[in-house]
Amino acid sequence: MKKLTLLFALIGMFFLANAQNVKESTISFNKTQVSGYLANINGYSMDVVDLALRTRLEKDLNLKGSKEGNFRAYINQPCSVFGPDKYDIYYKVSEFGKKKNKTTQVNFIISSGNMNTITSSNNPNVAYRVKAFLNDFLASVPSFAISQEIDALEAELAKLKKEKASLDNEVAKENKNIEKSNKQIDKINKKIEKSNKKIEKTGEKINKKVKEIDAVEAKIQEAKKQKRKQDLFPAF
Repeated sequence: MKKLTLLFALIGMFFLANAQNVKESTISFNKTQVSGYLANINGYSMDVVDLALRTRLEKDLNLKGSKEGNFRAYINQPCSVFGPDKYDIYYKVSEFGKKKNKTTQVNFIISSGNMNTITSSNNPNVAYRVKAFLNDFLASVPSFAISQEIDALEAELAKLKKEKASLDNEVAKENKNIEKSNKQIDKINKKIEKSNKKIEKTGEKINKKVKEIDAVEAKIQEAKKQKRKQDLFPAF
């Protein structure tokens, strides 16, 4: 029971902190001052917050966006989270504070048309829904940021797997080339071995013929010697 009470207390503190980060204020828009809403969040870059809000409005709520000055605009479109009517919605993301302790801020304007901005004074129901929407958005930024990191890691993993597959193909190709080269080397070595055997046999034949020639020459020399003896000492 104590744990449950503590959990509810923490949840209450979380939503209270978010509620304090969303307030109605005057916003500079196209060189004029208009009523709007400011939503602050710490620890997340302008790019992450901007992409998170654009995803919420354009992907989740199917709004068609365009650019108007330095604001993102959604002109004359129904958006059921705010009410049954059509609205003009504008937002931009900025930041303020010191370099190491900056706060990212969403400037949000909603109009019923012709820049008739909606506030708690002229339309409390829609204003309440806008604040609830922004509070819910702030609460979703951490999970959105994590999902973006996961997507980036998965994309990097897919890239690495693709690179590995390419390297594996190169290795396999090189291995085939090596295997082919080894076969060619084996074939050449066999030819060399065969040639060496032929050279050895030819050498043996030459040696045999040399011996035969030597024997014949020895016989010739012996015959010449015998002839000289006969010439010197003829028989009577």
